[in-house]
Amino acid sequence: MKHQEHKFDSAVVGLNDLYIETSEGDYYVNAKKIMVAEKTIRTGRTYLLVDSSNDNAVKVYSVVLVDVYCQDNVIYMIVQDLITQRIINVNYFIDDGEIKGLYMLIDMDFFIQMLKGYQNGNN
Repeated sequence: MKHQEHKFDSAVVGLNDLYIETSEGDYYVNAKKIMVAEKTIRTGRTYLLVDSSNDNAVKVYSVVLVDVYCQDNVIYMIVQDLITQRIINVNYFIDDGEIKGLYMLIDMDFFIQMLKGYQNGNN
């Protein structure tokens, strides 16, 4: 899937240090639920997606990031489940200078390093 062109107020979102699309094609997303090195994600990379949208269960998917864009104070991420090939649309809402959403996106290498830091007392 090709990256789509979408308009967003890059000055406002960038100045608030919430969402920045870099010239290298990476995306800086400053959200607590984005657990990746330097808050930077890249299309084509594999992540864990934790879905807590259902109060009764938490689902975890291994996904590849297909596309990311910001429009009307919403950050849209399109991911594809590696097992079922199903496309999942993940939305994060920018509200009062904070990014909120029901999903966590986790880079496993970053997560393992973070756990090692906690084990060594470097939290």
